[in-house]
Amino acid sequence: MGNGGQRGFFSCMACVVAFICLLQVIDGTSFNGHEHQRAGDEAWSSVYSEIQQTLDDTAQIPNFHRSILHFNCWKSGKVRLKRKCLTMPNGLVVSFGDIVALAGDFYGDPSAPISQAKNADTRRYRFYNAYKQFAESATSKEETPLILDLIKVEQKRILKYLREKKTAREAYESLGLQHEMNFARVTRSDRTLGQKMMAFIRSDDRNNLKKNEKPQVLAKKKYKNLWQKIKGKVSAYHAWAVDKGAEAMHELSVKIGEYSDLFDKDARYLALAKVNFDHFLPNSKTVYKTGHELAIASALKARQILESMRQRNVNAPGRMHEYNKFVHAFKEFFIQALALEGMANHFLTDMFAPGHLRTPRVALHNFCHETTGALLSKCSHDEDNKLGMHVKNELGETWFAVGDSKYFDKENKANRRKCKEAVVASVKEVLNAFKFGAVSVNALNKTKKNTQLFNNHRVIMDPLPDADEIAKPKNAFLKKLSLVTVMNAVSSRFPYEDYLDQSDAAYNSKEIDFLALRIAPSPTLSESLNSARPAMFEFRKKTGRRGEMFARRKDSSRIGLNWKYVSLGRIRKRKNWCELELQTQGCEIV
Repeated sequence: MGNGGQRGFFSCMACVVAFICLLQVIDGTSFNGHEHQRAGDEAWSSVYSEIQQTLDDTAQIPNFHRSILHFNCWKSGKVRLKRKCLTMPNGLVVSFGDIVALAGDFYGDPSAPISQAKNADTRRYRFYNAYKQFAESATSKEETPLILDLIKVEQKRILKYLREKKTAREAYESLGLQHEMNFARVTRSDRTLGQKMMAFIRSDDRNNLKKNEKPQVLAKKKYKNLWQKIKGKVSAYHAWAVDKGAEAMHELSVKIGEYSDLFDKDARYLALAKVNFDHFLPNSKTVYKTGHELAIASALKARQILESMRQRNVNAPGRMHEYNKFVHAFKEFFIQALALEGMANHFLTDMFAPGHLRTPRVALHNFCHETTGALLSKCSHDEDNKLGMHVKNELGETWFAVGDSKYFDKENKANRRKCKEAVVASVKEVLNAFKFGAVSVNALNKTKKNTQLFNNHRVIMDPLPDADEIAKPKNAFLKKLSLVTVMNAVSSRFPYEDYLDQSDAAYNSKEIDFLALRIAPSPTLSESLNSARPAMFEFRKKTGRRGEMFARRKDSSRIGLNWKYVSLGRIRKRKNWCELELQTQGCEIV
């Protein structure tokens, strides 16, 4: 092989190493798809009867819920179909658990993480855009069924392994990285639906190739540092390829190059995983609150439309056209409230994975090199998820929790129960906002206009311009005009400004209880319960200065204390220290 060929080969292998680093980051970034889905669907089963009863009682129309929820809910005899109650504006019919599973991991803007916005209005704008990407776009209507089919593969594999007395984690491991890459292929923006389906078919479990097999040259070997490890593995690949010739190169392309169709491609699943800041506390709490506020605002708007229906008596004989117009408008906002709540609950359920409680994801990203910071985050994340943590919430309740791929394990039973309790409390809070016409019962009691709460608010039935037809406003324009006003101007379904944060206490977002957050584990309260194994990394802020990153070390010199923290070095040398830390902590790279 000539020098040019060697340079090209090493260049290719450098891409492979970088790509594998990214794959390691996405491998278990939060609860897996079916775990999120199961948490949402179990909560929905607990609140569905109340949702149905509330719709009928509030509208004072028999079986009114049948006009709002998909007929699967009240007609189908199959449990799986009965959960698919929600019809999105783009025609998708999904369950509440489907939405919980899809949010964050599959829909969003990788260039604009919600939690990194500078103010609350921008966070709401980004969250609502993610909702529109899922619920209104034609692309989502094509991609979502394929994504849900892949999640169904997870479900079937888990059920099979549990029947064989194996663990759900073993089921996920048997699916391998190929399963994750199928998600990436589905979310590529440069392929048509037909091409995505062909990629899905060619790479599913029926393929005879052993996707998870590694080349024999990757035998375990000890290296002095990270760079020697990477260099040794690349050199091993090179020597192997030269010895085996063209046949070996073909085999190499099968074993490593099976993901080459994803190199430098716009696969949204990979891009979102690379900047998954929103899934780690305290960011997940911020994102959850943002989505929950929008869900409550939509519920208030739906209640206001329902009140106008009752006041105008549109259910009277001969007024069917007007009745249908109101029902259509009501359905849009009520379903939107449930969908926004489902998306928010993705980040709520993330809080029950121990690896998301105390991993300083954003700080490691900023302090270390982007890829190195992501790998260190995953190292900390995986340790806490695998070994588990004792956690405590604001209600004083304590329990033991394990994380990703272990949601269905017996040792996670208490954590699974608390997760369901939190999601149910969150959904009921939105339902109560619709039922009482206020963000909380406490807020309703504060207002002096309880009986005339909706009389002073006008219903706008004429549709506003569609958001897709209006260009995103420029920064100069935003400085002159409230961002919330812009959002109301470009979307007929954004409910925030007129139905939340009014002077009336019933509409004040500061009065929202956020009961679910009191049920979720608190990192601060939980830390004292895990002194035997403190956090792998700790970021300490300093007044007037940039913060400093510290790493955990074993300490045998101090009586009674097994651990200590050491600084990862000065700012100008932080990159080298971060890279060495991968080896020190024993983080798996390849």
